[in-house]
Amino acid sequence: MQSLHVGYKLKKVSVSFTRPADTTAYAVGDSVANSTSAPVPFTLDLSDMLAGNSYLELRKLVVVSSVKQATLPLFNVFLSAATFTTSNDNAALDIADAVQDAGGAWLACEVQNYTASNSRCAYVGIPIPMVMEGTDQKIYGAIQAANAYTPASEERFTVIAWVAIL
Repeated sequence: MQSLHVGYKLKKVSVSFTRPADTTAYAVGDSVANSTSAPVPFTLDLSDMLAGNSYLELRKLVVVSSVKQATLPLFNVFLSAATFTTSNDNAALDIADAVQDAGGAWLACEVQNYTASNSRCAYVGIPIPMVMEGTDQKIYGAIQAANAYTPASEERFTVIAWVAIL
């Protein structure tokens, strides 16, 4: 019998964005985004790794903040194989039912650590399968505050994903 899965390629992909120039505290459930008026989901571009229809697993996801806050942040991250409308920074995150019904994934980033100059939280749970279809080889995402904390003005976030291409 022939094996359907003989191996995979593990790739790292990342994207960064800067939040608005304010220090308005996040409440649990707020959107952490790049704008208070016209936010767009962050985009992890996999086009240099994938060709056509591809199957992958998200193995690890880390959100790095450019500062170390007094209260370290915890995040939930929503990922989708299709773009979507996201909420303004500091507003309650709202992802449309149709987008979630299409098979997006929620990841709870609960492993925290920090250095003197930055902080990060990570999802290191079970691998999340995703199917990339057609020509759009990107993963779109939104970050939700999972605890209350006060961000830095123009805080920069970097989302790093380790993806297994099956």
